[in-house]
Amino acid sequence: MDPSIPQEPGVDQGRSIPRSRTGENEVLEGEVIDRGVPLGRPQPGPPPPPRPAKDPKQRKRTRRTVLWTLLGILVFVLLSGVGFGIIYYDKATKPNTDTPGVALEEFFDARFNGARPERVQQLICRSPDLSEFDKLISVLDASKGPSAEVITAHASELILNYPSQDKAEIETDLVLTSGPQNHAGVGEERWRFDLVREDGWRVCGAHRLD
Repeated sequence: MDPSIPQEPGVDQGRSIPRSRTGENEVLEGEVIDRGVPLGRPQPGPPPPPRPAKDPKQRKRTRRTVLWTLLGILVFVLLSGVGFGIIYYDKATKPNTDTPGVALEEFFDARFNGARPERVQQLICRSPDLSEFDKLISVLDASKGPSAEVITAHASELILNYPSQDKAEIETDLVLTSGPQNHAGVGEERWRFDLVREDGWRVCGAHRLD
């Protein structure tokens, strides 16, 4: 070593100097490789296979299934609305027949106030005996005169008897009125009405007691 040249770091003459790699898998002389690491650089794996294109028929089947499901829900909603409407209408138009007294008042209202035959049929039994009452109606209709004022009726002082669990008898004063606000009295007669329980109470007979 020349003493006139500044000393440089010593070089170990026995140490190999790494060379540039000539290939990706080539191990260079002097390269330090940890234990357990495979020789050579890891190669990237194969690319993932492309996703298969969706079958057009499968798309159509899926779309059809969704449409049928939505259509079924719509039909269910519509039918439910119709059903609730029918139930509500039935409750609103069905006369009250929970008790014999209420059923009798409903019968008078349907028979006199506008004479609604379809409602009367809902308030009488399957085999009624109302001939005497029908005669009274005929007499009242013939006596109305030119003004044809509406005659109304209601029961007063009811006496209720139950001959059996499904039969009831009501004795009452049948009060008939007419004119504006029903101020004009037409008459008052004593009657007995027979009622039976057939899906509610129904008028089944009428007999004059005077």
